[in-house]
Amino acid sequence: MVLLAMFGCLVIRVRSEMHAFSESLHRTVNRWRSHYHLDDQQVARIVEIEFAFHGNGNFFTKPTHTLEETDQHHREIAAVMKPQDGERFLADQLRRHSDSRY
Repeated sequence: MVLLAMFGCLVIRVRSEMHAFSESLHRTVNRWRSHYHLDDQQVARIVEIEFAFHGNGNFFTKPTHTLEETDQHHREIAAVMKPQDGERFLADQLRRHSDSRY
């Protein structure tokens, strides 16, 4: 009975983490919507790209990525945007990640 309860708690925790991740991802992309002038189709495509790269928030299957993979991921997102907004996005991501590496 105890093992079943522990398993149930684990399942609830994983689902909660996945929901929190999804909410966080959508909040981030919605912030990008106004900042980078995104329309609904661009937002939907970027959400797909983000889930494909970051996974669904399950901490058991959280992918790890090299710097090159992360840079390519940012370029893929930027390609969905208008050229000027994409360039600004890449500059913002480069600045954000270079600040967090030190």
